[in-house]
Formats: sequence, C-alpha cells, structure tokens
Amino acid sequence: MNVSFYLLTPNAKTQSQLYVSISNKSSRLRFAAGEEFLIKYCNSREKKGDKTLVKRNTPFTLEYNSILNSISDNLRLLAMQLQREQGEYSLQDVRNIYWTRIGWIDDKNQVTFANAFEQYKEASRIHWSVEFYKIQCAMENHLTEFKKARNESVEFQNFNKDLWESIISYFVLDLKTANSTTNKYLKSLKRFLKYSAKKGYFNGRDLDDWKYLKEHEVFKIALKEHEVEKLINLDLSASKRLEKVRDLFLLEILLGKGFQTFTKY
Repeated sequence: MNVSFYLLTPNAKTQSQLYVSISNKSSRLRFAAGEEFLIKYCNSREKKGDKTLVKRNTPFTLEYNSILNSISDNLRLLAMQLQREQGEYSLQDVRNIYWTRIGWIDDKNQVTFANAFEQYKEASRIHWSVEFYKIQCAMENHLTEFKKARNESVEFQNFNKDLWESIISYFVLDLKTANSTTNKYLKSLKRFLKYSAKKGYFNGRDLDDWKYLKEHEVFKIALKEHEVEKLINLDLSASKRLEKVRDLFLLEILLGKGFQTFTKY
C-alpha cells in the first residue's frame, strides 16, 4: 500500500490540516490524519523541485518527519494485519481503524455526516418553509459536488475552520456565486452543524468564530421625473427595435410592473 501526505489548505495563513493519501492497485483514498502543520515549515509541492512535504533544516523538520513516518508505518501495519486476518480489505477499513485508534471514532455505529443531514431534514422539515427546505437540499447537493471537485472528505471528524474556508473558496472560485448567495448556503450549513453539535455528533466549540463573507450594500437608483420625460420625448424613429425597448421600459415605470410581465407579449 502506498502512503503520501499533503496539506488540505496550503494557502492558509498559518497552519493546515495534514491529509494522507493511501492507495493500492485498484483505488485511492484521502482523509484527515489528525494532525496540523505550520505552513511556513512545509513545501507547497506546487513547484517541480518540492518533492517532500517538510522543509529541510527548520526547527520542525525532525518533529514533522517523525509524525509522517509514524503515521505511514501505522497505516501500512494496519493494512498488513487486515490482509493476514481477512485476505481482502478495503482502504476504508484501514482509515476507520486508524481513526478509531486516534480517538476520532468512538464506535462503529457513529452517525455519518450524510446520515445526520438526512435526519436533520426529516426532523426539521415540518418547521421550514418550502423555500428554506429547497435551500437545505441545494446545500447538500453542493457539498456532494464539492467533495468531487476538491477531492475532500466531508465528515464530522474533519469538519473544522479550514474545511469551512475551503467550502467558501469552492462557492466563490468554482461556482462564482455572489457573496450574498454564498452566505445563504453557509447559514443553512451552520444551522445544520449547530443541530449536530447539540446531538453530540459534532464538536462545535468554535463554530461561532467561522465567518461569512462580507456583503456589499446594493444601491437602488431611480430615474427622476424630468429624466423620464426626456426618455418619453426621445426620437427613436430611426430604430424600431430601440423604440419598442423604450416603450416597454416606460410601461414598466408607469405601471410598476417587472420585465417578466411583458415577455409573453
């Protein structure tokens, strides 16, 4: 079994979760290793020369390499034990036993993130409007696509501020949603996380410190009466198309109706 490491958020300001990638001939699995490294003592691995994660000759070189070697040895040993005991095993088995040993999984019946989300929707739907229920379902779908696009795990064990910021990055950079739209989904997600924390599925100690995006105030500009009169008197006879556009716009102003009202005419 091959084992390698990378930082979940290498562009973060100070530190990042350490992630491990394990693979065999048929599959690959990436998951949180339960450690965090200071970014300035690690290579970004974006340059061709950066073949190792930990930088050389720093105060943390020995400590970080020792952590990586220990995790790598433990994972390979787990795989060997499973191979001897079961013959065949999955990479998920290796991960789950590893997480159990570092205290991230207390028992085999622990509720998964996806199961908790379904439970949350069913328990709360009666109190929601139809629109809010659609937002929750959309957020769930976005998380599914986020996992595929970023190759990141979304589980309670690895849900922290770094993952929160990675989700924000996905909305802004990949989906190119406006800040207000992104915040709408983030608020629905945080509401679910608070529900999960109350149920004991998730440790939400610093949840209130996870910030939303800043929203810019929208300025509404209205035409003044003399400007409307100028538009009415404007000679557009040379262009029938512009004349029709102007007339429809004036109808919207005078009747107080939106553009959609006139699209069927």
